[in-house]
Amino acid sequence: MTDAITHITEGSIFDDAAFDFPPDHRIKAELVDEISRRMKFDGLTQAAAATRMGIAQPDLSNLLRGRFRGCSVDRLTGMLGRLGYGVDIVLRPPEAGGELRTVRVNTSGGHPAAAPAR
Repeated sequence: MTDAITHITEGSIFDDAAFDFPPDHRIKAELVDEISRRMKFDGLTQAAAATRMGIAQPDLSNLLRGRFRGCSVDRLTGMLGRLGYGVDIVLRPPEAGGELRTVRVNTSGGHPAAAPAR
C-alpha cells in the first residue's frame, strides 16, 4: 500500500503551486476558465461559442488550451460580455475602511460606468 500525499487548496491553485506567472496571466487563466464553464453550461461547441464571441474556432481552441499570451484581458472580458456576462472591476483603496468603488466594464461597446461597490 502506498501513502498518498494530499493537499487541500485554499483559494487559487496558482498560489498554492507557487508558479511564477506574470499577474495578468493568472487573470487571463481565470477568465478563460469562466468561458469554458459557460460553454459547458450552455452546451456550446467550440464553433458555436466562437461564433457568439466573434472569434475563429481555432483561436478559441488555443485559448482553451492555455495559449492566451497574445490575447488581452480587455479582449477576454469582451468575449465574456458576448456570452452574456457583466464584468466589474472592484477598486480597493490602500487605506483600511476606504470606500470600495466598482467600475462596470461595458462589454457591449461604449464607455464604462462607475458605481460605488456594495
